[in-house]
Amino acid sequence: MKFDIVRRQFAKVDDKWVEANDLQNRGVTAKRTWSSFCVFIASAQPDALTIALRAQVSAPHVDVVLSQSEDGVWLMGAYYQLQDVLPRITL
Repeated sequence: MKFDIVRRQFAKVDDKWVEANDLQNRGVTAKRTWSSFCVFIASAQPDALTIALRAQVSAPHVDVVLSQSEDGVWLMGAYYQLQDVLPRITL
């Protein structure tokens, strides 16, 4: 499966990463947002996918962010870390 690495804005709210464009939907604000490289992985069961990905991804600075705007998750981290992790992911 081919993954496209893109750049998106995220914010940390209550020690969880959320998409910056989803802050309004949640009714919260963040003082700061961060730009990060990420890959969107669509799934009809994003909670189960989150658990599966966290079990497969051991890189310390790669995180799984549940998308609130689409069915799926964002795998986010440094570009070189995503390039290393993506070939090893099994869905």
